[in-house]
Amino acid sequence: MISKRDLAEIIGSEITGVGINPASVSMEFGRGYRYSGSGWILIQCGFSLEHSEGEIIGDASSPQSSSSLQRCLNQLVVDANFDEQKVLTLTLESDLIVRIVPDLDGLESYVLHTSQGIVPVIAV
Repeated sequence: MISKRDLAEIIGSEITGVGINPASVSMEFGRGYRYSGSGWILIQCGFSLEHSEGEIIGDASSPQSSSSLQRCLNQLVVDANFDEQKVLTLTLESDLIVRIVPDLDGLESYVLHTSQGIVPVIAV
């Protein structure tokens, strides 16, 4: 389960990398010039990206829809939330909102890595 300490570590960090693979997307984040305390999120499920022009619904297994997450590069995370449905929401400084929505199939949907450890998120 993602803890408040994990969320606190994400807030104030910058999205430093977005990697798009055939079946997943990775988002790296860090702080400052040396990115100490850096971490990552490996997404293997659906997501949405809200921005000033509307909302993009995507799935990490689709490289075409995943490319929209490149808008997050070099953006500061100003808020992070994890709710009872296991949805992780990241609010970025440019009014971008990323929601990672787990699949309800009992398989790993996404993984968060912070200095607190590695947290796989599985929803049923």
